[in-house]
Amino acid sequence: MSGRLLANLVLVPTILLTLGVNASRVAALGEEARGSGPAFGNPWAIAIEANGNLVVTDRGLEAVVRVNPLSGDRTIVSDANIGSGPAFGNPWAITTEANGNLVVVDAGLKAVVRVNPVSGDRTIVSNANIGPGPGFGDPFDIAIEPSGDLMVVDRGLEAVVRVNPLSGERTIVSDANIGSGPGLKDPFDIAIEPSGDSVVVERGLKA
Repeated sequence: MSGRLLANLVLVPTILLTLGVNASRVAALGEEARGSGPAFGNPWAIAIEANGNLVVTDRGLEAVVRVNPLSGDRTIVSDANIGSGPAFGNPWAITTEANGNLVVVDAGLKAVVRVNPVSGDRTIVSNANIGPGPGFGDPFDIAIEPSGDLMVVDRGLEAVVRVNPLSGERTIVSDANIGSGPGLKDPFDIAIEPSGDSVVVERGLKA
């Protein structure tokens, strides 16, 4: 997929919801297990680290929370008080890079943010001021291509945006003007198939 301007988009029934949509249920593991640590405020999206720990974005706490999958213990990985860098504004989706770094889509900052999983330091990967290309409108979900490029669905732009993880450059992969097929109206979630194709849950099209 690296170097391709256009990615093939495949629409699937909305019944195939991703963990990001139902993260409040999954993340509730920590509460149901009566684990120690700060209670969730508004848990939203979830990813799994290489060691099996769960990392959850919490919009209420404006934080990334690590959850022990056995004990349910919750630990703040990064928030306004833990880790340097810009504080989260509205952290939505989260994924993990091959090197273990966490990558968060923040709708409040209109940015993609890289989080050090040990220190909690936050670094802007891409926003209107970092990296060329169209600024984010309402970035909502994220996935990582085999090449390491970041794929973001943006509800404001009604588009899928590829982000270079080093330069922050943003390139529209698919929208009403790029790519054939029905235009995106409310792209909600994204995943990458083994073939490299992007699969999008589209609430506007109910597909």
